[in-house]
Amino acid sequence: MRYIYLVLAVLQTVLTYAQDHTVRGRVVDEQQHPIEGVTIQAVDHKEKTETDAQGKFTLRLAAGPYQLRFSHINCFPQKLHIQVDQQSHIKVVLKSKESESLDEIRVVGKTGIKKIKETAYNVTVLDAKPTYNTSLEVTSLLNKAAGVKIRQEAGLGSSYNISLNGFTGRAVKVFMDGVPMEGFGSAYNLNNIPTTMLEHIQIFKGVAPIEFGADAMGGVINIVTRPVKGSSVDASYSYGSFNTHKTNINVAYVARNGFTVDLRAIQNYSDNSYRTYSKSLDLGVETFSEDKHWFKRFNDTYHNESLVAKVGFIDKPWADQFFIGATVGKVYKEIQNAYQQQIVYGMKHQTGDTFMPNLVYAKRNLFTENLDFRVNANYNRNFNENIDTAARTYNWIGEHKKKRYIGEGAPALGKFYNRNGSVTANLKYRFAEQHAIALNNNFTTFTRKSKNDLIPVDELTVRDTMRSLTSKNTLGFAYQFDSKKNWNATAFYKLYMQHVIAPVDTSTNPMRITYAEKTRNTANSGFGVAGTYFWRDLQFKLSMERAFRLLSSNELFGDENLETANTKLRPEKSNNLNVNIAYNKNFNKVHDFYVEGGFIYRYTYDYIRQEVEERFGTISSRNHGKVLSLGTDIEARYAYKNRLLVGGAFSYLKTINEQRYVSSISTMESIIYKDQLPNIPYLFGNMDVQYVFPKLLGKSNILTVGYSGNYIHEFYLGWASQGSEKYTLPSQLSHDAFVSAALKNGRYNISLQARNLTDELLYDNFELQKPGRNFTVKLRYFFNKSNN
Repeated sequence: MRYIYLVLAVLQTVLTYAQDHTVRGRVVDEQQHPIEGVTIQAVDHKEKTETDAQGKFTLRLAAGPYQLRFSHINCFPQKLHIQVDQQSHIKVVLKSKESESLDEIRVVGKTGIKKIKETAYNVTVLDAKPTYNTSLEVTSLLNKAAGVKIRQEAGLGSSYNISLNGFTGRAVKVFMDGVPMEGFGSAYNLNNIPTTMLEHIQIFKGVAPIEFGADAMGGVINIVTRPVKGSSVDASYSYGSFNTHKTNINVAYVARNGFTVDLRAIQNYSDNSYRTYSKSLDLGVETFSEDKHWFKRFNDTYHNESLVAKVGFIDKPWADQFFIGATVGKVYKEIQNAYQQQIVYGMKHQTGDTFMPNLVYAKRNLFTENLDFRVNANYNRNFNENIDTAARTYNWIGEHKKKRYIGEGAPALGKFYNRNGSVTANLKYRFAEQHAIALNNNFTTFTRKSKNDLIPVDELTVRDTMRSLTSKNTLGFAYQFDSKKNWNATAFYKLYMQHVIAPVDTSTNPMRITYAEKTRNTANSGFGVAGTYFWRDLQFKLSMERAFRLLSSNELFGDENLETANTKLRPEKSNNLNVNIAYNKNFNKVHDFYVEGGFIYRYTYDYIRQEVEERFGTISSRNHGKVLSLGTDIEARYAYKNRLLVGGAFSYLKTINEQRYVSSISTMESIIYKDQLPNIPYLFGNMDVQYVFPKLLGKSNILTVGYSGNYIHEFYLGWASQGSEKYTLPSQLSHDAFVSAALKNGRYNISLQARNLTDELLYDNFELQKPGRNFTVKLRYFFNKSNN
């Protein structure tokens, strides 16, 4: 019997050491802030993992003694001896390399950004931290990415259009922390959000992960806000040219039990009274001048106020994150001109209110090991009013004459109530070390009710009484394989569905328009693959997709202002291919070099483009037909000791009209067949240089100087085969510079920024002029103290 007990004891010991156990832990810095991207590896073993955004990690090891090595580019490596027995929980504090970085003012960001770049997708990541002491909005930061061009219509707060590798407008989907921004409203948008609210920006060109649940045929832009890492205050104020004021306040509180309060407030104001170069209307003979002259903008004031508040818990056994909150905002915007620069308004303006409650819940290892779940939900009640009641005609001089009827454009005292809802749910399960499946569903809904107080009730048309609503649902399923060595791949399937109820013109007589309320349902399926392979310091990427892009609310129903409705639009379909090669090398731990180049192929059916109505200066969306997009872009970055940062991006893209015949029933070849699509830049680039002087003004102080340049090559505003030189926008080269001082480890900051230093004539969308030379001074206070 004694020998039996001995054998059983030996077997129990063997089985105990043969069984895998879970080692959980958290890695923080000296201020107790979580560190993302720390590599944890068992010395002399192959098992390793990385920390997430909360500094947490999970490692599966057999029972026994181990030595774990913790390494991170901005911290000194550390080793820790542990004994793995059942469930192990550890906490590690890494010491930061003070000589290379100060809190919150790092020049070169690795960790999570590097991790995203190493995925299989064609993705660019913009670190927002180096811009915290500038007065840039999100749109300005996006312009630094290869293949991206943000085209604004005027100054602060003006409408914008995103161009990403040949796709424009709504073909590019914008998210904030994985939540679609399509229904956020004008009071809280990319043109008024400061970069101090961001952690980084992810730009997926073409094929994007299913986690976004989007019908994003042209790509995805995901704005990642700064995570709450502890109790903190970040407040800034800036004053600039054209009487521009910007205020931003971020306040966070984290209790020891994980209870969290996060408040973020922004305020923007500008007269936008810069000079513009244009033809002007002679009110006497009602003709435009032959030559262009300089004028000062006088009806372009913009201001908005927004508050984002949320309360909840982090790092609880039942939730990694649980927040409920709301976004509230107001916006006032004067409208100086239409989509044709010489058409001027003197009193036309619009207002808007936003109230958007939201909910976030995220949990790793939900119910079982390796099952992760996240859900985001919001509902936006958005009220807007367009006011155009002046019976006047204005010119650029500011003169006006009376008209026989009210309205500088289309008369309006219009009120419209938008209701937007969105729910995005993600479920991911890793059922083996190398295998995982993911399921995503995104549902959005939109309803609009309109009222024009200038139209008496008894004069309302049949169309005015009809409903305008749409809902979209995108369901995605993906299988992911990670070799844990040098390659990984993903295959996915998407189901796109849309439901539309809208007034549709059913007339056959062009002289008499009749409307009927119609219901339309569409369902399409798409699929794709993405893979990446690592060889030494090179990374190769390949992604392919058959994608659909559903119709947006503004495309279907207009914006009740300068964009008109088109309820007959068809969804876009595209076959996409991306090929990328990236090289990343660190020399002697002081020189860091990164370069990436890519090739893009898109063949799109029912391509949607915006066209200008010359008479009224309005725009509308139309299905053009078949379009081929071919292009390449390259990005290069070099960093020296986290002090010198030099980078640039270059893009070349041909977006070619493949619609051969003038119509679907004609055999006559179109004169614009094989033309480059108009009003889309096809050759552009940028570069920037930044240098940090550590301890120049004291041991805990930093002085930073920077320069950036942007170039856009000449491109056609109209079809090349139908136009001439006067239908082009000339080549443009602009220069920006800044200098900032960060004092007391970044607690006190002051900066001076100059934009468009050489006062160039800069145009973007439909020859709409942007501001000339302008200056901004910014003061910023930052304090962070963790209570964990």
